[in-house]
Amino acid sequence: MREVHKTYMAELEIEVLRDKNKELKKEINKLKDLLDQHLNIKTIRMDKEQQKEYAVEMAEKICNYYQIKYGQLMSKYRGEEVTLARQMTMYFTKQKTELNGEEIAKLFNRDRTTVLHSISKIRGQLTNKFDDTIKNDIFNLNVLL
Repeated sequence: MREVHKTYMAELEIEVLRDKNKELKKEINKLKDLLDQHLNIKTIRMDKEQQKEYAVEMAEKICNYYQIKYGQLMSKYRGEEVTLARQMTMYFTKQKTELNGEEIAKLFNRDRTTVLHSISKIRGQLTNKFDDTIKNDIFNLNVLL
């Protein structure tokens, strides 16, 4: 009888932890929604030129994060760190502004397909279950930006 009691209590504890976990996930999702709303409100209030300036500011912060120079980001250089910083810049510009692919391409001296490829590449890496590097970078950059 004592073993049954322990098993029942353990099951109750597990259920309580599951409920707390669900509540925590709900709260995190609420915070994410509020952050998204805040970011959308911020960019909605900006005209196109202000959004372009904001994109350049983000690019400079991303360069600092990856410890590269802004000139490298704008160059044709294809080293791994520079390419990643460039892709992140295009990803965040698309996420945090209302600029379209063509506008982003002009801003960073690339063509529209490069912008689309960069955004797609980062999104694809976000789904990688075996490597959290990009997820960590995006989290850190979201804090910086």
